[in-house]
Amino acid sequence: MYHDHDVFACPRSDITKYKLPRTQLSGGQLNETAAMRATEAGGMTYRKQLGEIMESKAVRCYFVSIVLVNALLIGIRMDYGGDNDTWDALEHGFLSIFFIEVALRITAFSWGFFTDPWNCIDFVVVAIGIVELGILIVAGSPGNSAFTAIRLVRIFRIIRLFGFFDRLSKLVEAFIGAMKDVVWVAMLVVVIVYIFAILTCSFYGNNKELDDAGFDSGKFFGTVPKSMATLFQIMTLDGWMSEIVHPVGDVYPFAWFVLLLWCCIGALGLLNLMTAIFIDSLTALSCKESKKQAVKIHTKRSTALKMVKQLFLDFDVNNDCTLDNEEMEKVLAEMANNQEITQTFHECGITNVQIEEAMGIADADGDGVQYEEFVHALDVMDDKAQKKDTMRLTKQIATLEAEVRGLKEQVQSLVNVIHASNQF
Repeated sequence: MYHDHDVFACPRSDITKYKLPRTQLSGGQLNETAAMRATEAGGMTYRKQLGEIMESKAVRCYFVSIVLVNALLIGIRMDYGGDNDTWDALEHGFLSIFFIEVALRITAFSWGFFTDPWNCIDFVVVAIGIVELGILIVAGSPGNSAFTAIRLVRIFRIIRLFGFFDRLSKLVEAFIGAMKDVVWVAMLVVVIVYIFAILTCSFYGNNKELDDAGFDSGKFFGTVPKSMATLFQIMTLDGWMSEIVHPVGDVYPFAWFVLLLWCCIGALGLLNLMTAIFIDSLTALSCKESKKQAVKIHTKRSTALKMVKQLFLDFDVNNDCTLDNEEMEKVLAEMANNQEITQTFHECGITNVQIEEAMGIADADGDGVQYEEFVHALDVMDDKAQKKDTMRLTKQIATLEAEVRGLKEQVQSLVNVIHASNQF
């Protein structure tokens, strides 16, 4: 839960801090500055609208479908071949679409486009495609391996799908983040495998008794590298029991203990350790994203509350820093009609019904609504019902206490009057 610390304060002169400063300029300077600002505003509005279009669901789905179709056609071409000119024409058509997409995104987001790693990958893949097209135009279709490698880069266009799906990109990011720990686990695996490889090579490598029993000891344990490969096979549980453990265990019963011990250490221990690292990385990334989202929501909420505070100031006609019922209705009507406030609160998960309910809770004592009371009531709207009920009861109890104090003072006044009359 986040609280707005920009406390509503009297006097109303505090409203001036929300107004933009005015600069003293001459007529010509004012016109020139206004024109520059209008041009900048127009450019910003154009780029913002273009960015919203490029990030819209329909446009993203369109480019996702284009990437999938392009990847599918690359696979079909590799399997079935056909007229190279027709395939090249299709590739150039896809490249043109991707080039236009990247150009529009750079226009919309300017240098911010390159702050996203997926956008950088898109840019590199499209740039390599343009280089390939240039080579085709200038030198035809050279058959050397370098040009073939450049052509094969086009398959990496499918990686662009990661940038279109947030969950998929988060999984890739978690995988990359876990790799630095996986390297150390891999070193641990190699060390332990090497130790067991030396033991098994010395016990069962090039063993005549195993060879006589029909087990090729030289193939599985003849050298340390072969023993390591066999242990990796056991660790992955690939035919480990029927192909290795049973034949060796039938000749040397102690091998059951050695090989099963390695199976527990390798398959159940080390591999699960790697899995745990990837899960931990994904969990840490999820927590990080949750904190970013919470900060983003808090920022939007603070912006909306500043606009609400401005409405409190505007509709507080009697300047008592408290809204009565009539003023409250005007504020609620204005908030409902203000799309910016409504949308901002909606992005924070706060509906108009919750805002009205918060107003009701803040005015449970019937003395009007102050800004800090409204904010406090809004804070408990997302909590359990007990908190909202507790706040409402607290306000009502405070009202009853005030009424009881008033009655007590009236009773005390009557008692004083009676005592004074008895004395006379």
